[in-house]
Amino acid sequence: MKHPPSIPAVLLFLLLLAGRSAAAPADMYIVFFVTQNGTTGHVGIAIDNYDIRIRDTWKNGKLITLEDTVTNGTLTFFDLWPQKDIKIGDFHKNTAPQYFRLPRSSSEDKITVESILYKGLPHRYRKPCDGLLRIRTTSADDFKLAAFIDSLPLKQTAYNARHFNCADFVIVCLQQHFGYLIKAKEFIPMGWVSTPNRLYRRSCERLPVEVLRDPGPKVKRSFFKERVLKKYFSNKHSDNEND
Repeated sequence: MKHPPSIPAVLLFLLLLAGRSAAAPADMYIVFFVTQNGTTGHVGIAIDNYDIRIRDTWKNGKLITLEDTVTNGTLTFFDLWPQKDIKIGDFHKNTAPQYFRLPRSSSEDKITVESILYKGLPHRYRKPCDGLLRIRTTSADDFKLAAFIDSLPLKQTAYNARHFNCADFVIVCLQQHFGYLIKAKEFIPMGWVSTPNRLYRRSCERLPVEVLRDPGPKVKRSFFKERVLKKYFSNKHSDNEND
């Protein structure tokens, strides 16, 4: 797996531009697909993309040039997956991680709030998201967070359904931004696990979020019942039909 390139020079340039312009409003988004009816669910994080606009203005009788960092209506989406599917019996095992930074290139479709709300994700879960939370940020915040996320694959942390799954990945990103830990674990027989449903509820309780889409009552359901039991009985039902 190819890791994202190191970008300290690019980050420094963008941070300088962000610092020289007014702290324009920007946003971070947490994207949820709830755990239900035997499906695991998923969560990822998106941040605004920016354009640099140059303008001339008069200040103290002199004409000066300013560089403004402004949002352009598109997003960069980040999430974490295992490179192979995880079975219930393998929850405690390490496996190779797969980090996504989307879109991968300018030739791919742009990601926007509307595309996430009504189309879903371009690589997996190609359906409208179940929940979407918005957090107000600044361009400097977003550049720093993007650089942090891009550095995570270099740490070579294994994907582990119990200790470092998609929800844990987003929790690490939120901790980097806010400076404190959001705990979103719930108990299942294999131990305590961070889950998308629990992370949605905890984010609404502890973070300054704006709800753009509320999953409704289904986000209150437990991982054990929705993923483990319903998947198990669904498989048993399928086996009986094949007898």
